[in-house]
Amino acid sequence: MKVYKAQTEMSTAMTAQLGAMGIPFFGTKQSLILQSQAIPPDKGRNTDAVNDVTTRNSGKIVQVELVKLQRRMLQHLEDMYKD
Repeated sequence: MKVYKAQTEMSTAMTAQLGAMGIPFFGTKQSLILQSQAIPPDKGRNTDAVNDVTTRNSGKIVQVELVKLQRRMLQHLEDMYKD
């Protein structure tokens, strides 16, 4: 539990710092983030497409998608400034 708590606190602090620096996807307001909803897979139904339509129509982003974008941004920053 100690390790999990420390990791959670570190992640929160790093996210706050990156948001304060103006890094895209790290200063997103909580009111614009939809919590991940488990959508049971149906035959012939694309859950990614359902999530895309939901986020486009509401102007909000699903938590899982936000995390993916944050990871891509961090990878981009690492690639740019690895020296």
